[in-house]
Amino acid sequence: MRSLKNLVILRRLVEQFRLTWQLMRDPRTPTWLKWSSIGVLLYVALPLDFVPDFIPILGQLDDIGVILGWMKLIEQLSPAEVLADARARLRENWGDGDVIDGSSWHRAEKRKE
Repeated sequence: MRSLKNLVILRRLVEQFRLTWQLMRDPRTPTWLKWSSIGVLLYVALPLDFVPDFIPILGQLDDIGVILGWMKLIEQLSPAEVLADARARLRENWGDGDVIDGSSWHRAEKRKE
């Protein structure tokens, strides 16, 4: 059950990354919003952090938190029509998230017989 929850979290992270990527590539997204990515990259790359990177786990978690917060901010500050178009492109390219459940092990058992 725990691994399923981890997979759901991982999937949401991947979806958020794809959405952010679509928004950053769209010419209708405000330029200042795109330039904010430089600030995030500098924060992650430079040693001046709220929590220094040499502190195990916590140092990396604050970097991850800044990146995730920035991705959410990009989503919230993007124009509504740009956001809707980006989500539509993602659905076209990656599907709507439905899972087709099948049981291939039945086929394997039939071959053994």
